[in-house]
Amino acid sequence: MNPLKFGFLSSLLLLIPTTAAQAFSLELSEPIGNEIFNTSRSVPGSGGSENFGTSVSVGDSVRFRVNKEGETTEFAQLEIVYSADNGVTNTTTNDHQVMIVQTENSQGFTDTGTLTILLSLNESGGSGEFTFNWYDALPGETSTTSKELEILYTTYDLDFRQEIFFDSSQAQSITLDGSTLLDSTIGSTTNIFDPSNSNSTINEPKNAAQILSQQSSSHVFSVGKTTGTGNALYMFEFRDPSNNITFTNPSTQNVPFEFSPGLGLLICSVFWGSVYLKRRINSIR
Repeated sequence: MNPLKFGFLSSLLLLIPTTAAQAFSLELSEPIGNEIFNTSRSVPGSGGSENFGTSVSVGDSVRFRVNKEGETTEFAQLEIVYSADNGVTNTTTNDHQVMIVQTENSQGFTDTGTLTILLSLNESGGSGEFTFNWYDALPGETSTTSKELEILYTTYDLDFRQEIFFDSSQAQSITLDGSTLLDSTIGSTTNIFDPSNSNSTINEPKNAAQILSQQSSSHVFSVGKTTGTGNALYMFEFRDPSNNITFTNPSTQNVPFEFSPGLGLLICSVFWGSVYLKRRINSIR
């Protein structure tokens, strides 16, 4: 092959994003510092003032130690940042009504290896944004070194018009049950939502979803409702495979890689650079 062509093709291959070989099977071990709640981490019903943290602000965070499933040695740390408010603030009290805890009892779901987030949505179609930041393990201390991971996020019980949406560039694929009651759209943003105001339970595959992330140290998810207000509960599992949901007929959709203008400019630069170099070589032969 012409070495110039080979060099150009090799350059293009270097620009194609790669993914990790596997998603780890991870579970929360214990919180580092305080979680965000009021007097109770338990949500046996729809949740209330006893759950929502006091004086919560955008930018507040909770951090957890994370182990590989079945192991006791710390593998990583996970920080959950309440990163944006799009309808969570109580307009009367000006409080951000948010709870972020290691699962204790979320409507009967008691898997302590998972994360629970509770919101009170005060605007129809509102949502809260949460950033999942992964760090290296540092037993007994708080780590500041980012850790790039490929994570299988499983979320359950998306009903009553609940939704989860995120930038498509941070995901490889989404998986729903073959007979799912959920709907999804994939573009620059991927949205998974309950279109029919269904009423499900924690162990119902038809209302669960899985998101396989790209290998990164940070993943951002927004959760809320397509329409309506009120409390909304979300749980996240980080094991691969999930211990709580089995899809009887899984349907996986790849999330397409977005061809950004910046990447296009870089490819054009490589191409025209190779053309110029070829002409210079020919001119001195």
